[in-house]
Amino acid sequence: MADLLIAALALVALAVVLVVLFRAETLGRTYFAAGLVIMTLAAAATGVLLYRSHKPKGTPAAEVRSPQAALGAAVQRLELPLPKGDKYPQTAVLLRDQVRPGPDAWTGDMSLICSTPGKDDTVQNCADGDERVWSADPLEQRSVVARAAGDPFAGPEACAEANGATYQSQYLELEAGRAYCMRLTADPGHVVAFRIPAFPTEKPLPTGLTVETAVWLV
Repeated sequence: MADLLIAALALVALAVVLVVLFRAETLGRTYFAAGLVIMTLAAAATGVLLYRSHKPKGTPAAEVRSPQAALGAAVQRLELPLPKGDKYPQTAVLLRDQVRPGPDAWTGDMSLICSTPGKDDTVQNCADGDERVWSADPLEQRSVVARAAGDPFAGPEACAEANGATYQSQYLELEAGRAYCMRLTADPGHVVAFRIPAFPTEKPLPTGLTVETAVWLV
């Protein structure tokens, strides 16, 4: 809007100079030269300002987001079923591309399991009033898991080993609301942050698990 106003004033100045030049009967060379200079400047200013007023605005620097930040900022909420029939209520996720439920509870990249201390796989775990211990376990040995060293939903630094995230390829006990990191052993640059907001309390057995995830490419 300001550019258009200045351009309008420049056009007015140009019009005034033209009127003076054409209506004056006698002009000295100095006045004539000055008039030509004013006309040139006014015309140039008008053209530049009109160009600027119609030029598409760029994205402000504060709003520029890298693909990494945009991907990591998108928190995905997964509703994972816990099928009946297994002695350990469990589910599994695939980490490639978009994080998603595995085809079955056993063959995903990472399994999420409920177990009861003191019980083995010959009796039902996590039934009725049993104590329930939730864990992440890469049963297929295709991935590793670690406690996050900070908030991995705010940035991938919390999943970096240099910052204290220690990955393991075996059972890791989980806490509700706490953040963790997991990644494929074949693709350490594809990091998945995850947390379980609350563990299910249904009885006699838990029927589903809610998991929040976010993906970082590092």
